[in-house]
This record gives sequence, C-alpha cells and structure tokens, in this order.
Amino acid sequence: MEFTIPKRTLLAGVTALAFACGGTPTPERAETSGATAAIGAAVDDERAPAFELASLDGNTVRLADYDGQVRLVDFWAIWCKPCIQELPMLQGLQDRYAGDGFQMIGVYHSDEQPAEVLAFLQERGIDYPQAIGDDDIADGFGGVLGLPAAFLIDREGRIVQRYGGEKSPATLERNIRETLGLPAEG
Repeated sequence: MEFTIPKRTLLAGVTALAFACGGTPTPERAETSGATAAIGAAVDDERAPAFELASLDGNTVRLADYDGQVRLVDFWAIWCKPCIQELPMLQGLQDRYAGDGFQMIGVYHSDEQPAEVLAFLQERGIDYPQAIGDDDIADGFGGVLGLPAAFLIDREGRIVQRYGGEKSPATLERNIRETLGLPAEG
C-alpha cells in the first residue's frame, strides 16, 4: 500500500513550517540571506478560486472582473502591523503597474465594521478594491495560516506565487514584473 500526501496538505505543512522556522523575513533579511517572504510557486496548475465577495463600500468584488490581468490577492487586517506597513507599498504597485495589466485586490479578514475599515483606508490613500473575507475564501486559497498572506495570480488564473508574512518589496515587484512579462529592471 502506497502512502501519499495530498498536495494541499503538503503545502499547508510546508507553509506552517516556514512560519515556525522564521519564514517571515524582514525585507533586509530577505535581501541579504536570499530568503523571501514568498512561500513558493503553486503546485502544478493550481487555479485561483473564483470568488464573489461583498466589498467594504457595499458593492461586490469578483475575481472574474479582472480576468486577463495579473492579480495580487492580499489577505490583511487592521490589527496586523505588517499588513498596515505594507499597504502603501501595495498601493504603489497598483499605481505603477495598472497600465500593464496588474490589479491589487485586498481581502479584509477580521471583525471590524466595513465603514471603519473603509475610513481607515481612505485616510491612507488606499483605493484598490477591498473585499470582506471569511474562512471560506481563505480555505479556497488552500488556507491562510497567518496575516499578511498574498497570492499572485497570472493572466490565465493560475496561482503562480504564495507569500506568507511580510513581503520583500524587491522580490514582490520582481515577481509581478516577471508575471506581467516585463523586463527585469536593471
């Protein structure tokens, strides 16, 4: 009898191990040690889950509305200090690469009232779409074991990179440029 471990279970175990072993590097440590906050590429041809979620402003956020674009789906919360520190960087990526077919999508994953979170974002100039997340959407991405967590999705809807913890801005931008098919910046 052969024993196999399902890919999602294996990926969740590797992710948990990365967090337990200090797999949430600071940008400085990531750049000097060769480590990144990227947990790794998706297994095989893993598709991002189609989702339709309420947005913070009372509308709807659908992943399919951005089909054909490279998307970064970022799970975050107000109480998460690294999440808050990354917001301006993520907004900068949205501003810089929107014309190249890139779309940021925030998934707010906590209990604060949507109006409170929306006001918080507006004060900081964060204007990319924000959905209200739940355990079902987190499970759809294979489980979100901690915040921040993000998933880079290519134009065909495949998850090409997973990130857990603080993201190295240089690594994240390099991954986005590569997924967009843009030359590496020199």
